[in-house]
Formats: sequence, C-alpha cells, structure tokens
Amino acid sequence: MPQGRKRKQPESAAAVPIEQPKRRNRFTPYIIAAAVVVALLAMVSVPYYQQYIAPFRQVIITVDSTVIRMNYFMQRIRAANSDGFAMITQITNELLIKSGAPRYGITVTDTDVDDYLHKIAAGSDNHTVSEIEFREWYRQALNESKLSDQRYREMVTVQIYSERLQKYLADTMPKEVDHVLVYALFTSSYDAAIKAKERWTAGEDFSKLATELSIDGTTQEKGGEIGWLPEGASIFDLAFDMNVGEVSDPAVVPGADPTADPTQTPQTYYIIYIKDKAVRPIESQYLASVEAKVYQDWLTAEHDNHTVKWNFNSEINAWINWQIAKAKGPSSSSSSSG
Repeated sequence: MPQGRKRKQPESAAAVPIEQPKRRNRFTPYIIAAAVVVALLAMVSVPYYQQYIAPFRQVIITVDSTVIRMNYFMQRIRAANSDGFAMITQITNELLIKSGAPRYGITVTDTDVDDYLHKIAAGSDNHTVSEIEFREWYRQALNESKLSDQRYREMVTVQIYSERLQKYLADTMPKEVDHVLVYALFTSSYDAAIKAKERWTAGEDFSKLATELSIDGTTQEKGGEIGWLPEGASIFDLAFDMNVGEVSDPAVVPGADPTADPTQTPQTYYIIYIKDKAVRPIESQYLASVEAKVYQDWLTAEHDNHTVKWNFNSEINAWINWQIAKAKGPSSSSSSSG
C-alpha cells in the first residue's frame, strides 16, 4: 500500500497556553490604606520633629568626641538661672577639668559625691543632718534644678574635681614670682594725665607730681606709691611689659567704660611709673588673686590642647530664653518681656 502523506496531528491542548483569570489579592486595599497612613504620618511627623524635637537634639558644645546637646544645655541654664553665654563657658570648662584633672592623680568617687552632698545639705553652720532630712533636701534640690539624679551627681562630681584641681595648682605653683614696684598718678581727665606725663618727661619727679596732682587721696599721701605687685594680682597688667624707670601712657582705670561720654560719666585716668622689678615671695593679701590666675591660665592652656567647638550665637540664646520663659508660664513670659 502506497505510503501516503502523514496527516498533521492537532497540537495537544496542554501545549496551548490558556490565559487564566487574575485573582484579586484580598490584602491590596489594606496595603494601599497603610501606605496612605504612612504618607500622612510622614507629612505630620517631619515638621513636628523639625520644630519640637530636632532643636533640642542640636549640638551646642563639642570637646573632642564629647557633645553637649541643647536639651541638657537648657537644663543647666534653668538650674543655675544663668545666661547662655556664661553657661557655654562654664560647661566647656567643666569638660576640660573632668578630662584633665586625672592627669595629676585627682579622682572622685561615689562616696566623695555623697559626702559633698551631705556637706551642702548641712549648710554653712555644718549642723547634723539625719538621713530623712537629707533625702528631703535632695528631693527638693532635684525638683528645683529640674535635673535627674545622674545629671545632678555629674555636676557635683565636676565641682569636686575643680576644687581639688585648684588646690593642686595652688600647692604646686611657685611661691616666689615676678613683682613690680609701682607708683601711680590718678587724674579726672585724659588731658590732665597727658600734661602730668609731659611734666615728668621734662624732668620733674614722679612722686612729687603724684603728691601735687593725683586725685586719689590714699596714694597721693605716699607720693603715688602702690607698692610691690605680683604678676597675676595687679590691675596694672601693662606694668610687666614696661621697663624700670618708664612711665606709661594714660589709661582708664580698670572696670570703667572707655566708650562712655566723659561729660556725662566722669572717668578716672592714670599713669604709672615702674621704679623697680624683682622676684619676691607672694604676700598673703595677693595670694588668692595669683592662685586664681594660675587656675585660669591652666584652663586657657587646656582649651588650646583640645578640639573645642561652639554652636552658639545671639539668635540661639534668644530662642533659649524664649523657651525657658514659655515653660515657666504666661505670667513669667509677660514679666520678662516687660
């Protein structure tokens, strides 16, 4: 039988793709709703964070890797009833002290803090305080300062470090320092001081000029003699940059406002004469001033040895004052604005 041409078999049904009806995901509406909620929350939370949370997380002080944020900075201002510009220096110094004092073997323990707090609670008369009285005092201290127990103890810890560091520096500083023997002549005007110096330049004796012209009765009686002044305790800082036998140019008495109108606010001017210089023991009356300068010089040097950054200006200070006044209530805000 002749072989005929094979008939083409129909393709198998299994080989033909059949489009199946799509099943609707029953969770789709919930997913969409959740996405909408998330979007709405983001719209609300981002401005809220930027306005009410982010400012209080702002870094105000950085000392090396240690940061002080706005929230704590404001707490300290409220606790001390201080100004922002003063507090930024205070906290920076505290960080430097806490970091630097241990180099001299200075330590502060929890027991030291407890003892210090009990001493504060006892007051200046150092009366005996029972444990119940101490707890009540400490509760009030935390309440008034608005600080947590941890923050309060940290603040006291730094205070102890500071006192022990000051004592260490005072004990180890030289007991003999540079001195100048100063004579001064005080006048009520700049022109009068200039004329007094011109007379000295022309050859007149400084002590005689001081006796004749000075408006300061105490030094006038002694021919202008101030006495031996140690470096660090003298209000006449320029004296240590002068030579023996030299008279200074006129200057305004320290503490006065050099920009004030002399016709409205009388100023006192002075010229000084350096009679001698020598290394001498520090007299007791000047000791505290010299010790304070040694401590301040340490802080200045320590500041230069660390990376210190401040994020602070008058606008931030005004915002802080506004926040503090707002927290105190309407009466406080109105009184501060008045």
